[in-house]
Amino acid sequence: MLRLSYCIGATQRIFRSTMLVFGFLPCYGCSKPLVGHECESLLSRYVALLAASDRPETSSAERAHMLEAAKEKAALDPEFNNCRKSVSRAQFDCAMVAPSTDEFERCLM
Repeated sequence: MLRLSYCIGATQRIFRSTMLVFGFLPCYGCSKPLVGHECESLLSRYVALLAASDRPETSSAERAHMLEAAKEKAALDPEFNNCRKSVSRAQFDCAMVAPSTDEFERCLM
């Protein structure tokens, strides 16, 4: 039960952090715009980096559950729905190879 409550709390933290990152994304004369699955890839990458840094012992099943919960919440958020317009190709490329959440967030600023 403790693991489940942690998982729910962690999912909420991940979602809030993700929305914070996506909420402050300017578009700087993008080249080829992102497509929908690339925004989902960004979310998946960020969730994986957060889970690895906050709770490295989290199982892959728990991480999958956290990702699904984050995707469900992101689908309802207007900021996330603007991802394709607000994230440049260069920001996307940088974030997808970032080794940490800090670097990931820097890429998107």
